[in-house]
Amino acid sequence: MINGAIEIDTFSQNPTIFLPGMGGPFQITQLSWEGENSFTLSFFFKRGNFQVDYKAHFDPEKGTLWFEDLKKSNFIESGPNHLWYKISGPDKK
Repeated sequence: MINGAIEIDTFSQNPTIFLPGMGGPFQITQLSWEGENSFTLSFFFKRGNFQVDYKAHFDPEKGTLWFEDLKKSNFIESGPNHLWYKISGPDKK
């Protein structure tokens, strides 16, 4: 079975993101928390030679996380009905 989950590790000294079908981990170059339920992150996709900027939205009622593509680059399909996740770190798997 293919892992269809995005994995974000924000707990290490060098935060990373792993993307299904595209690999990684890619080093997160910028991470900004915007309240309890959202944060923005940026990383450089070496194979495509471009920067990816996302805003992550957490819905505590549904327990889901989805990503808004801030550059509208359609890097991977995003939105509340399209993206699944796993966050790595202490007590977060």
